[in-house]
Amino acid sequence: MFNRRIRATTALLAMLPLAVLAAACSAEETVPENDAAGGPTPLTVAVSPGAETSAPMYLAIERGVFEDLGLDLTLTVLNDGSIAIPNTLNGQTQFSMSGFGPAAQAIEKGLAIKMIGAANVIPTDPDSVYQAIVVGKDSGIDSMADVSTWAADSTEVDPSQAFAVDALGGDYAALQKVAVPFPSIGDAVADGTVDAALLNEPFLTAALETGKVDVLSYIAGELTIPGAPGAVFIGSDEYMAANPDVTAAFIDGVEEAYRYASENMQEVADFIPETGLSERIPKVEEMSEYQVGPLQASAVQPLLDVYADYGAISGTVSAEEMIHRS
Repeated sequence: MFNRRIRATTALLAMLPLAVLAAACSAEETVPENDAAGGPTPLTVAVSPGAETSAPMYLAIERGVFEDLGLDLTLTVLNDGSIAIPNTLNGQTQFSMSGFGPAAQAIEKGLAIKMIGAANVIPTDPDSVYQAIVVGKDSGIDSMADVSTWAADSTEVDPSQAFAVDALGGDYAALQKVAVPFPSIGDAVADGTVDAALLNEPFLTAALETGKVDVLSYIAGELTIPGAPGAVFIGSDEYMAANPDVTAAFIDGVEEAYRYASENMQEVADFIPETGLSERIPKVEEMSEYQVGPLQASAVQPLLDVYADYGAISGTVSAEEMIHRS
């Protein structure tokens, strides 16, 4: 169990709704650079419910990384991405994880947030088995061209999925898309509700263990944008301008958390049950690849270009403009 205090509450993480726009008008609650008593600065930070994505943050708190930087973190677990950006804008959280797409769309719409780092990245290993397109075991489907129905957690265009589908010879635009709650997407393929879906871990292994689905293709290498960010960390422009030292310390802590995780994958896997996010210890080869070092525009821009190609953004804001620089 934890030797250091980690407070985790449950809130509601998915795609960017119109409600985000209203949050931009909310008053930002800034937190002073230092606690009034001279102690560590308290921060509320929202993290993904994905155990492998967020475990490095929990482990970093356990290791005293943020305490050594003068920060006292409360981790809030997000199960609905629609509140990640509004809560950051209105000050309920000082920093938050967010899906890359919602963050990029929000910044392009003019909302006052920036990306400050990344948790995981699209695998750079061409033999990665972290994510795959799956089909029903008895469906008879053996190529992407045979797929006509597709499950995802939203019927909105997902450029990363579209890129993979089209690269495999499918036609993403022609697919009939069915919205399914994320944890149930594998079940929708297994019971024949849809032909196919893209799953990543731990949902991929869970679906394969039912014996009712097969992998059509693992998604890695030329089917992805290797090294581009998956889950990113965001902060509001107002909070970061008012608290530059706290912001810099938090970024340093995040980078240390994921650097350490990338070098100690088995330790992270073994620690996952301690987070309360999952009881399962994953195999290291099933885990995502973590960001190492600062978030670089050179890694972000290719993914922005894909999003623009599929109409998810206009492409008017560059990667450099989306990333916070002190």
